[in-house]
Formats: sequence, C-alpha cells, structure tokens
Amino acid sequence: MSMTHYMELLATNQPWNLIFYMAIPVILAETLVATEFFVVYMQYTKNLLQDVMSGNRFL
Repeated sequence: MSMTHYMELLATNQPWNLIFYMAIPVILAETLVATEFFVVYMQYTKNLLQDVMSGNRFL
C-alpha cells in the first residue's frame, strides 16, 4: 500500500514526527477553541452581572 507524503513523514522517526506534526498542532488548536469559548462566556456573564446590578434585568 502506498502512503502519502504526510503519512510517510509521520511514520518515519517514530514517535517524534508524530508528536511534532500531529499532537502539538492539535493541542494548540484545542487550546485556541477553549480560549475562545472562555472569552465569550466571560463576556456574557459580565454583561449579565452588569444588567442585574443596574436593575435592567430581572431574573
């Protein structure tokens, strides 16, 4: 079975190429997504708290 260049790159020099070209980018992407969710959530809770404290929103 022939492999693509990317799969051959991952298969050689195991496990270091797998870590450098697959694990680290996935971890960085997941960190970015988690950070975006955290920022959006904190903005929502901050706005909700400001509305409640100013009396603009009744729960």
